[in-house]
Amino acid sequence: MLLIVVAALLAATGAANTLWPVLLRDHPLLLPVLDGRNRYLLLASVKVGMVPLLAVGITRRTIAHVAYYLLGRWYGDSAMQWVARRSPLWRRALQRTRRLLPKAAAATVLVTSSNIARTIAGATGTSPIRFALLEVFGTGLQIAALFLFLQSTGDSIAVPVGILDNNTAWVMAVTLSVGCGWLLWRATRWRRRRAQSSDRSPEGA
Repeated sequence: MLLIVVAALLAATGAANTLWPVLLRDHPLLLPVLDGRNRYLLLASVKVGMVPLLAVGITRRTIAHVAYYLLGRWYGDSAMQWVARRSPLWRRALQRTRRLLPKAAAATVLVTSSNIARTIAGATGTSPIRFALLEVFGTGLQIAALFLFLQSTGDSIAVPVGILDNNTAWVMAVTLSVGCGWLLWRATRWRRRRAQSSDRSPEGA
C-alpha cells in the first residue's frame, strides 16, 4: 500500500510539473494539491485565498513527508539505493559522509520540504517521535516564512502570473520540450548504466 501511495505522489508531481501552466490558468488550487512545493504555492496565491492555499499546502506536504519517511523506515537500504538514483547530491553524501547522514537529514527536514530528506531520515533510524517534532516545527517554520513573504510582496506576483496566463500555449510548449528532453536524458543514462553493469558481470567478462 505504501508503494502505491508513493507512486501516486510521484505521478501527481509529474502531472504538476508538466501541466502547471494550464493548471495555474484554469485550476489554480489543483496545482498545490498535486505538488505542494513553494513555487506552486506562490503562483497559486495570486488566485486562491490564503486560508485554503495554506490548508492545501500543509496537507499535501504532510501526506508526502510521512509517506517518504515510512518508505525509508520500512525499506532501509533499498530506499537508500532509490535515493542515490534520484539525487546526485544525496548520492555523493551517501558515498562520502554516511555517518553524518542522520544529522544532515534531520537538519534538512527542519529547513526544507525535501521528500528525499524524509526518506533518509527514516532509513537512518530517526525515531517517529523525533521525526514528528522535526516535521511539525519545520513545516510550520517554512509555511510561516512563505506567509510572511507573500504578505511583503503584495500584488507583485500577479504581474508575472498574468504574463504566464496570456502565454500559456508557449509556456506549455517549452515545458513539454524540457520534460521530453529530461525523460530522454534519463533513459539514455539508464541504458548506459545497464550496459556498464553488464560489462562488469562475469558473463560480460
